[in-house]
Amino acid sequence: MSRPNGSESPKARATPPVAALPDRACNGEDPKIFFPDSRGSSQPAIKICGRCPHRRPCLDWALETRQSYGIWGGVGPDMRHQMIEERA
Repeated sequence: MSRPNGSESPKARATPPVAALPDRACNGEDPKIFFPDSRGSSQPAIKICGRCPHRRPCLDWALETRQSYGIWGGVGPDMRHQMIEERA
């Protein structure tokens, strides 16, 4: 789905725009780190995100598209949900 100016809406994008950037901190990392199961720790992903120059755009994308799972921009789903609620 495209907008009239040719750009896609945030919800139409399956991956964040920063995914194509070669200097992102998560480049080459195992994606499973960013989607820990209930027994896993999110701390490794948060640490990786902490050194990324694209942390904020990644988080903004996750908030705009209301990502329910994973660590995006160093923030997990519960905190993102809280951030969305605070914006409302």
